[in-house]
Amino acid sequence: TPTPNHIVYTFKKERMMVMSLQGYDFDKCNKLFLEQLRRQEYSKETIDGYRKDLENFRCFMRTVISKEDFSVDLINKRVLLDFMDAGRVRGNKASTIGRRLSTLKSFYKFLVYELDYPVDEAARIRTPKVYVPLKDILSAAEVQRLLQSAKQLPPCYSLLFNALYYTGSRLTPIRMLEKQHVHLKEKLIYLSEVKGGKDHYLPLHPHLKDLFESYFTEHLSTTSNYVFPSNRIPSQPLSASDIRNKLRYAARLADLSETITPHTLRHCTATHLTIQNVPQTKIATILGHADLRSTMRYQHLAVEHLRDSLDLL
Repeated sequence: TPTPNHIVYTFKKERMMVMSLQGYDFDKCNKLFLEQLRRQEYSKETIDGYRKDLENFRCFMRTVISKEDFSVDLINKRVLLDFMDAGRVRGNKASTIGRRLSTLKSFYKFLVYELDYPVDEAARIRTPKVYVPLKDILSAAEVQRLLQSAKQLPPCYSLLFNALYYTGSRLTPIRMLEKQHVHLKEKLIYLSEVKGGKDHYLPLHPHLKDLFESYFTEHLSTTSNYVFPSNRIPSQPLSASDIRNKLRYAARLADLSETITPHTLRHCTATHLTIQNVPQTKIATILGHADLRSTMRYQHLAVEHLRDSLDLL
């Protein structure tokens, strides 16, 4: 196991090699950037997203300069704008183009603050305003129909889908949930893989508490630390792709759209709580939103309090 001093030494050595021998070689800078994200304990999904965006940019640069390897010095504001334009020509969504620019902004901040690169080219480009409409949301009755159909699947999937809806969580914290983090006596659940690395405790919904008790007693193996272990590798949790496939199957059984994803259930939680006039600050806490603006997008769904005013017309 490398010591902290060894890690620091290795990082400095690699940094010097990037600057002195390769002239800020893009691939080496990219590697150091991803390593820094891992040190800062970003989630695997987030790091994979950064990696894919930078690989997309790398492919663009290779097309432009007809070279396999290139230096960061070859990138300027004009190149970054051309990269965004190329995405538009390919028909990429505005949200995808904005996300890729955001990745490059983070990459350049790393170059400037960690590798002493002289100029932040990405900082000179404004992030485009992107309107992301809410996707179609299931009604409360449709969610219950979906959860009912999930009972035809192995018990772990049925519980997992209930946990997604009754906590409003993203997939990763639930998929990675450990047995020790479900506190049945205290009626609490601790989500340790929340986006941004924050601790997140939530009260257990009574229905969810009953499901966990039954599952722990009747179905869960004692050989895994995870609540939802993989069938093939019990020391690992269920894969995200497997969960998404099973959710689509449950949706088909319930005669619902197969475009339903785990994140759909999160949107359903936020929407249903908003319609029930739960304050947005409480919904933000449940969802783990650091910025209330992320929660306010649901506010337009709660319009019943405006009825008396409109009826005056």
